[in-house]
Amino acid sequence: MEKKQQDRLRQLLALTNLKDLGVKNVDINFSGSGDSGDIDEVEFRSWDDAYCTSTVIEQFALKSIKIDELFADLAWDIISDKVDPIGDWVNNEGGYGSIRIDVEEQRYDLDYHQRTTDDYDWSDEILFI
Repeated sequence: MEKKQQDRLRQLLALTNLKDLGVKNVDINFSGSGDSGDIDEVEFRSWDDAYCTSTVIEQFALKSIKIDELFADLAWDIISDKVDPIGDWVNNEGGYGSIRIDVEEQRYDLDYHQRTTDDYDWSDEILFI
């Protein structure tokens, strides 16, 4: 089995385990500019919308699984698939966004914002016509 398939299987199993731990959503924030981009944070939220990140990380650490890294890798795949074709989120002014994964439905929402600048230059214009 190739690495990509193994990662997907781990992510699917993690979603099942997260649901059993009472996690409703995985929230992932990302940003980039200059010449780099990164996953800023991975947060796990319970059904009452409370953070349960530390509890989840501790539970998975007992199984030697870095759950936040597992979902950061998934976020990179989603960003590469959806954002890269429409914008350059890591260069110049870059961009930022968030991904919310619905654990039960195994679906996600991606919210992306591209930072752009427009430069205008009027040279050698006649002052009075």
